[in-house]
Amino acid sequence: MANSQITLTSSNIKYLVVLYQLCAENGETRCVYVADKLGVSKPSVHTMMDNLKQMDIISKKKYGTVALTEKGIEVAELYHDYFIGLKEKFGKIFSNKSDVNSAAYAMLCEISPSGLEELLAYK
Repeated sequence: MANSQITLTSSNIKYLVVLYQLCAENGETRCVYVADKLGVSKPSVHTMMDNLKQMDIISKKKYGTVALTEKGIEVAELYHDYFIGLKEKFGKIFSNKSDVNSAAYAMLCEISPSGLEELLAYK
């Protein structure tokens, strides 16, 4: 698994899930869109993008665009799939979409990938 070589924080994981969603259409996105989606400041996004670039998870392009690297796509896709699975499970429990997303992000960031696999396999 790609992320066995890197250590991701909960913030890294949230950004990766959002980057994966935003880059899905044309392979790249702008930092301002990431900031809007996460409800954070543009300077916070730029700091995180620098961190992710140092991990070789993203590449930064001209005019504030970023794209996931091959390694980034692999890791982001894995966590995005976990996120979607968790949202489906929590959507059956919580009626408030915000609660569903919060619960999914919390679990995603606190449980190991093997634990997430077990949780998502549980019926």
